[in-house]
Amino acid sequence: MLALLLVLGHVQGATVHVDLVRGASIPGQPLRYWEAADTTIDSTTPDSNLGGDNTMVGGEGKAMLVRFGGIDRIVGPGAKIVKARLVLAYAGRDRPTRVSVAEMLTPWGEGPRKVLNASIRRGLREMAAGGHSIREGTPRWSATWRERRAGFVSWQEPGAQGSGDSRAIPDARLEPVGDDHVAIAGLDAAVQRMADRDFDNHGFRLAFDAPVELFSSEAMDSRPRLEIDYLPGAPPSGPDLAVTLIEHSSADESTWIAHVRNVGDAVSGGFVGRWLVQERPGSSVEIDRGLKPGEEQTFAIQVQQKAMREDHRTSPIAFQIDPKGSDARSDNDFLEVQEGARPVALALDDPTDQARARDAVRLLNDVVLPQSRFSFAPDGVLERVRIQAFSQQGAANSYAPDKGAAPISIARHLVGLLGTSLDRIVTVSKVSAPDRTCGPLFGGLLHWGDTRYEGYLPPQIEVPYEPIYRPVFEAIRLEPTDLLCATAVAELNRPLDPRPQSPPYMPSTVLVRALDGAGREAPGVNLDFLQTYGDVLDDPKPTFSLTTDSNGIAILPNREGGPGLRANPFGKLDNGNASFLIKATTNGESEWAWLHAWRVQDSYSRGNAAAAIIEIPFNLPAAPLDRNVNLAKDRLVSDSTNLLPARLAALVDGNPSTDVAVGAKAGDWIEIDLGRDRPVGEVRLTFDDLSFWDRYDLLTYGTGQTAAEAIPWAREMNLGWSISNRSDVVGPGRFQVAYRGPSARFRFLRIVNRSDAAPGARLAEISVTPARPPDAQP
Repeated sequence: MLALLLVLGHVQGATVHVDLVRGASIPGQPLRYWEAADTTIDSTTPDSNLGGDNTMVGGEGKAMLVRFGGIDRIVGPGAKIVKARLVLAYAGRDRPTRVSVAEMLTPWGEGPRKVLNASIRRGLREMAAGGHSIREGTPRWSATWRERRAGFVSWQEPGAQGSGDSRAIPDARLEPVGDDHVAIAGLDAAVQRMADRDFDNHGFRLAFDAPVELFSSEAMDSRPRLEIDYLPGAPPSGPDLAVTLIEHSSADESTWIAHVRNVGDAVSGGFVGRWLVQERPGSSVEIDRGLKPGEEQTFAIQVQQKAMREDHRTSPIAFQIDPKGSDARSDNDFLEVQEGARPVALALDDPTDQARARDAVRLLNDVVLPQSRFSFAPDGVLERVRIQAFSQQGAANSYAPDKGAAPISIARHLVGLLGTSLDRIVTVSKVSAPDRTCGPLFGGLLHWGDTRYEGYLPPQIEVPYEPIYRPVFEAIRLEPTDLLCATAVAELNRPLDPRPQSPPYMPSTVLVRALDGAGREAPGVNLDFLQTYGDVLDDPKPTFSLTTDSNGIAILPNREGGPGLRANPFGKLDNGNASFLIKATTNGESEWAWLHAWRVQDSYSRGNAAAAIIEIPFNLPAAPLDRNVNLAKDRLVSDSTNLLPARLAALVDGNPSTDVAVGAKAGDWIEIDLGRDRPVGEVRLTFDDLSFWDRYDLLTYGTGQTAAEAIPWAREMNLGWSISNRSDVVGPGRFQVAYRGPSARFRFLRIVNRSDAAPGARLAEISVTPARPPDAQP
């Protein structure tokens, strides 16, 4: 499990250890680590990009490219690498004994993520062609055997074997790590160079002497891991030459101006500077005179290339310096911008704040934008950002960051400047509804929307926005990035898309399918839609009401969209009216759920332009409930830790202020004997906030059956979400969550832990409400 590979940083004396794994958390870092990239380049398919595959393949005529970017961000300036090795997991049976390892000298592109829908379409075309393979076009800017940037730049020699492509690392060697892994050691010096100069960090080339298959960073588990031991550097001092800005000349659109400044505290030596256009170095200029602290020198170049309208990754312009004398930091000796990038102006005078702003832009361009990937954006966001000036100068995209603002905070605001809302959380007031948050579970950097990659999911199957159990998602895991949500990525890419589209970018027909507490279609449910205004919900009168049909479906009416907007269920989409709070009523009970416009827009982006069915779960009972009876009161309770029944009796005494310590291991359980088979409609659990298990199943079995024959009646997939979104407060610090499964008769209720909980898990009360028999229902 990837959870077991969460990056650990710990101090061992003066040495710090860190493991870099794609998607893992790093102590002290604001984002999880996403800069691991890898691919196979294969001479038998020289124009194919394989970066989206779950495995990498080695052997004759093949090579693996592996890169871990942003090492300097992790270890900090001046760090000394003590030890570094690359650990890889075998995906097949072959175990090679030798590998040639080289340090890559030029940039290359991993390529897009795999998208199931695209693979299905290609398979159908191949079937129509009589089974003949159909070659897709090579993804733009990706690495193949022939090219390091497909469509733009070739390798010096095919397979990245030229002297300008890669350089051998003679000390690299294989080290076995158990039966399922292998390590490549002897990478200390190469990783040191990568940490010192991230702009020269292009990763490794691995060429195995025999066939082998290894898991890539696209795999859900067993991803490549770069292990680093390092000594943190001292605070930098002395002269420090830095490329601080590359601006577009306002007088000549083909001219770019680089600013080199001494941001240190002593006079610098001279330096050599050179421009790089589309990652190709140009002629150099030598400066013999040093710069005083705060002194600046500029360099200009005329660039005739034109940025692609539909892809702003592909026209980089950079300036690099090589100081001749002492230089406190080398990570700021290079700066790159994209010709077509969106310019922003930041009102910052302090050099330290300016450096943070450059870090923020680099974080956006290197991590947030390219790694926010979805089925409709397998390369992430194709837009880029550049700083045009450190003064507002009346620029359209400008703002003044707070002094000392962290790069992650600046990055978040910059995304807002590009055209996405920073906050779509709704305030509820003056409405007779439970206190419910509407913040999604996987909102990421912007705190709204959904950041999970859903490319392995057919577009007709909706992404579940609530943590309820669906069997299909046992096999398909949706991994969140915590970066940009799908809606924001679609918004940022849309101006680059040459295809005509009409706002509000929603399906022409929107249907909702109501699900009950058991996840089944809920027919005959009354749905009241209460719309927000100004991101506030304060009108108790429904905007419209619907009743679900025999399949639990209701068609939302399209309302006038206003100037420039097609008709849609939300209407004008102005002044914060992009959310509905839906009240669902059936069997004498009411439950609530949110429907946000961004959720409907996501369905459109995934390919459902004509129509989309949005599934909305409500924790509704399958039958009317008899609230006058608690079937669990004073019943016999047992558990997996063999607590005495007298102690467990507090769970069924009807008093929510008493609680019991329960087992914390996965598989631990608590069981109630209801005395005989009973018709059950609801089970309620009471506990302190997050003091109980995070995931658990409610299993049932009847008289004459054993626990081995128990079947799931309800499942809790995320207790924290349930407490925030559908719990009731029953006392100081006490929360109650209801579970409503299918109508069933059973005698035994067993609650089984499905997650490892911290010691000290506690439960206060279990209550069981019967379903009214049909002859007692009104």
